[in-house]
Amino acid sequence: MWKALFLACLPMLILSGGCQPRNRGPQRFPVQGMVTYRGAPVPLGTIYFEADASRGNAGPVSIVGIEDGRYDTNASNVSGPVQGPLSVRINGSPKLEPGAETVPPLFPEYTTTIDLDPSISPLVFDFEVPAPKRR
Repeated sequence: MWKALFLACLPMLILSGGCQPRNRGPQRFPVQGMVTYRGAPVPLGTIYFEADASRGNAGPVSIVGIEDGRYDTNASNVSGPVQGPLSVRINGSPKLEPGAETVPPLFPEYTTTIDLDPSISPLVFDFEVPAPKRR
């Protein structure tokens, strides 16, 4: 009996693509750009795009690597951020020298905000990390 039921339902499952939707969650958008510090490309780093809840946005975080000052969610095969107000955090470091075990950061974590409007294409956001203020 269960075999007959399964065989009767099989065509519907195949045509519908299964029971789960293919794209879950909010729509995400590819972003790219440059990150510089003191006028030079950041050699290595990470950039985090997070929906800014304080400005009414919600969604998953997008984390992208920075190499030679460039980041690109498409090239990195990473899901981009959601649209709307975003909090952006940037970390950077020099390239690891042969034999070195750790690399100190180039600057303290830098935080800023952007508004991602998907009607503007391409979505390019360049960031100049300011030098830390001396005390």
